[in-house]
Amino acid sequence: MTKRLSLLLALLCLALSHPLAAESPDALIKRAKLVLEDNFNRSEKDDSKEQLGREWVTNSEKRAHGVKQADLKDDTLVIVMAAGANHSVSVRHDAPFDDGIVQVRFKLHDAKGIKFNFNDPKANKVSWAGHIARVVVTPKSVSI
Repeated sequence: MTKRLSLLLALLCLALSHPLAAESPDALIKRAKLVLEDNFNRSEKDDSKEQLGREWVTNSEKRAHGVKQADLKDDTLVIVMAAGANHSVSVRHDAPFDDGIVQVRFKLHDAKGIKFNFNDPKANKVSWAGHIARVVVTPKSVSI
């Protein structure tokens, strides 16, 4: 079954130097440092290949036998899991931070929803493959 997901705007990750819990979002934003922003307003040179640019990488070569699973269309990152893929689509970008805010706009196309994983490869002894946090959004729920 094909899984479609459109990320409609940007990934905004703000690096902070203090714990988040005690501060309001406005106070956090005032002292934040932007570490990654992308609105995907560009085109691929060869539409038959994954050419996301700006240091984005996917797992399509390894997990979908090279079948294109991520595409730039109309200023949107569109992700479609290939029928023969042996793992969910992974679209990654390094964004080093300790404490931060992540803001993303997306559109769900099925009941499965979307998963946002936070991965620290150095933490692979305390979590599976370095996955240290995950947010799952479906049409009916949000899990952290």
